[in-house]
Amino acid sequence: MKYKYNFLLLFAFSLLNAKNFYYQDGNKIYLQPLKTQKSINNDIDYFIDQYQRKLGTTDEIIVQLDKDIKIDEILSKYPLSLIKTVGESFYLLRIQNRDDIFVVSAQLHKENGVKSSNPNFIKQRFMR
Repeated sequence: MKYKYNFLLLFAFSLLNAKNFYYQDGNKIYLQPLKTQKSINNDIDYFIDQYQRKLGTTDEIIVQLDKDIKIDEILSKYPLSLIKTVGESFYLLRIQNRDDIFVVSAQLHKENGVKSSNPNFIKQRFMR
C-alpha cells in the first residue's frame, strides 16, 4: 500500500514538471512519455495523461480555423505542411519535427483565428 502512494506522489510530481500538454476545453492536459512502449515502426510516440489515458502521437496536428482565416496564413508562420482539408474549417497538418508537436500545437492554440489545435491522437483500443 505504501508503494502505491509513493507511485501516485511521484506521478503527480512528474505531471507538474511536464512539458508535454495539450488543450481540452480550455484546460491544459499534461502528458508523460511512455518510454517503454514503442510502435512496430517507431512512428508513434506513446504518452499517458493525468487521467491515466494512454495516447499516441505521430507527426500530425488537427487544426480548426475561423471561417475568415486562410490556412496559408498559418502555414507561413510554422514548420507545417498541409496533408488535407477535412470539412470547411478543419485541416490535417504535418509537422517537420515531431518532437515539437506539443509546442507547436500549443502555439497554434493561442493564435488569433484558431479555434482548436491538437496532435492527431491515437487512442488505445479496448476489446469488448
